[in-house]
Amino acid sequence: MPIAAKLTSVPVKAAVLHLSSREVPPGGLTYKILALAERAPQIAWVGPFNSVYDLKNEVNKRERANGLSLSTEAEIEDQICHRAPPGYCRDELQQPTMRPGSLSLSLHDVLSGTRALANWFRHGSVEEAEIIRRTRICNACPENRLISGCQGCAAAPLHAAMNAIVVKPLPSDAVLHACTICKCSLKAKVRFHLEDLPALTPEQHALLPEACWMIAPASPRDTDPRV
Repeated sequence: MPIAAKLTSVPVKAAVLHLSSREVPPGGLTYKILALAERAPQIAWVGPFNSVYDLKNEVNKRERANGLSLSTEAEIEDQICHRAPPGYCRDELQQPTMRPGSLSLSLHDVLSGTRALANWFRHGSVEEAEIIRRTRICNACPENRLISGCQGCAAAPLHAAMNAIVVKPLPSDAVLHACTICKCSLKAKVRFHLEDLPALTPEQHALLPEACWMIAPASPRDTDPRV
């Protein structure tokens, strides 16, 4: 199946997590309408809100306007919980979620990850067409997340770390935020040659989505002994 075809078909998983605290997670309540990620990325992210009720109303409003099926409150809470720190959610057995807050990305997390990337930058950027191809994949990926408390990621330290890599900004950069797996700026990462990327741990590699450009289609990664 062509890679492009995979990007337009994002399976909806069964909701298994729900909010269990009245306290709002860091960064507020946000939701990504995955069906809009490619065709209308500027309105795909909804929020932040301080209540699920208000968030759901705005999500459903945008879905109706675009002829989409409506997200349920359970689906919205499930997505929120997969990026919230421990203590805010429970699973379907009513047990508190214990996964470290790797999906709630702080500016400090992303700054550290991006600086680590910069240390590996050797051969310049890949071709613009490849940057755009990767950006389309990341735009449809659930691991592409907003940075908590950093609207537009305009913080000077992060820009300083990115400037060594993002030599030529592109309009498509607007849909890129941060990768929850490497905790780095995707604006920078999509420009790397595969051989320049730091090696992933086995745990990180196992979290890569099937359509990730790091593993699909077949690439030099297939013979890279580091992963």
